[in-house]
Amino acid sequence: MKTLICILLLLFSTAAASEQIRFSWNPSPDSVSPSGEAFVTGGYNLYWGAVDGTFTDRMDIGLDTTTVVDVPTGSEVFYAITTYTTTGIESGYSQSIRFPLDPTGQPSPPTGIRARTERNVTEHQVFELSW
Repeated sequence: MKTLICILLLLFSTAAASEQIRFSWNPSPDSVSPSGEAFVTGGYNLYWGAVDGTFTDRMDIGLDTTTVVDVPTGSEVFYAITTYTTTGIESGYSQSIRFPLDPTGQPSPPTGIRARTERNVTEHQVFELSW
C-alpha cells in the first residue's frame, strides 16, 4: 500500500464575503511493493466536513500539489488530503486541519505537551516551552 507523504501549508486571504485557504503539499513519491507491483501517483483528493474524521465532501485535485478553496463564512471545517494511484488505490487521510484555526485567527497551541527534567525542580526554578 502506498503511503501519503504530504506537508500542508495554509495561507489565508480574506475576501468581501468569504475566506479562502490555499493548500500545498509535497508530491507523493511513486513506489514499488515488495511483490514488484508499481504504485504510480494518479492524483490527490481533498476531503472536508464539519466533524473531524467524518468527511462529507471530496474534490479531485488531479496531480496538482496546490489548490485554493472557498470557506463558508462562520463555519468550522476540517480538511484532509489523500493520494491515489493510477490503478485507483487510495491512501489513508492525512492529518486533518481545522479552519478557522482559532477564533482569534491565531494557531491553537499544541496539546499533550509534557516536560521532564533530569533533576528535582523546586518551586523557584523556571523552564520555558516554546513552539
